Amino acid sequence: MRTASVISKFAVERDLSRCTQCQTCVKECGFEANYYDALSGVVRTRQGSCVGCQNCMIYCPAKAISLVERAASTRRRRAN
Repeated sequence: MRTASVISKFAVERDLSRCTQCQTCVKECGFEANYYDALSGVVRTRQGSCVGCQNCMIYCPAKAISLVERAASTRRRRAN
């Protein structure tokens, strides 16, 4: 279960020129980080849901996905 106080340290990068919209990444992601947006007709990513398991990257037949670790400064929450 994901909570609002946890910020993912990983980001999914999708090469749109290579992505075929096959939705394999959607099927392989157990954390619902990748999803199909029916309104726009494209696969998108909920960056905060990514745990870095790499399944989307491993199973992508077009090799259009890479995972990068976010810098610690972009993960910090402001205490307001």
